[in-house]
Amino acid sequence: MTKTQPKKLKTTAIQILFNKAIVERDKKCVICGKRENLQCSHFYSVGAHNGLRFHPWNAHTMCAGCHLKHHNSDPYMYVKWFEDTLPECLKWLTSIKNNTIRYSQPNLKAIKAFIKMDIDRLAGVINEIIGVGY
Repeated sequence: MTKTQPKKLKTTAIQILFNKAIVERDKKCVICGKRENLQCSHFYSVGAHNGLRFHPWNAHTMCAGCHLKHHNSDPYMYVKWFEDTLPECLKWLTSIKNNTIRYSQPNLKAIKAFIKMDIDRLAGVINEIIGVGY
């Protein structure tokens, strides 16, 4: 008889939960205020800054139009919004953006639990995983 391995949590599955939680948190596009076709946008990309992938300060809701504009024609639009709205968060994220980690299964389980429970408290969990304080 063989033991069945516990199902591994995948980063992509948790990313989907995280993205939904960010949209639920913000409820509208942070740039234009629209409430339709909402998407989660990361200030620092998850590919280049993996440690900030699940950090709620690094993610905000944009409508599809503003998200497309941010990535293709006017990236400064998001920078300006961040500088005007959350300057201390931007400064702090910038200071830790190059912290890279590989999310372990216990990390992913903790993140998943906090996403379901309280997106705002997730910042503390991510800070602990990355090994930084705020």
